[in-house]
Amino acid sequence: MRKLRTVACGLCVVAVVALSGCQALFPAAVRINYDGSVDYVTCHSGTPGLDESRAMSYASSHQTNGLEIQPVSELGVPTAGQVVHFQRPTAGWKSILVGSSTHSLASARADHVSLGEWIWNAGDHCTINE
Repeated sequence: MRKLRTVACGLCVVAVVALSGCQALFPAAVRINYDGSVDYVTCHSGTPGLDESRAMSYASSHQTNGLEIQPVSELGVPTAGQVVHFQRPTAGWKSILVGSSTHSLASARADHVSLGEWIWNAGDHCTINE
């Protein structure tokens, strides 16, 4: 009986990990402007107290601790379609990661960016309110 319980618990853990790893992304996008500033939009309104927009820049693909990019104005709870503006990164960067939750992340790589164009994380898009 103990062996059966252990196997059953093991299968439950595997199922939970598999299901949590397959959650869908909310469409979100990042744009690097001609002046170097960063814009972000998500197609999902956030939850007060849980979700807030944040931008980080990374100097290399191996770096795990990025530099925070400061917002242009005070951030509130993300609203679907509303653009959030961030300042220009304070140092040279190879990649930028912006998000309002773990399911609304968008990124840009310096070697694959077209200035002034939105880079979407998913095939879906939403109306952008600028």
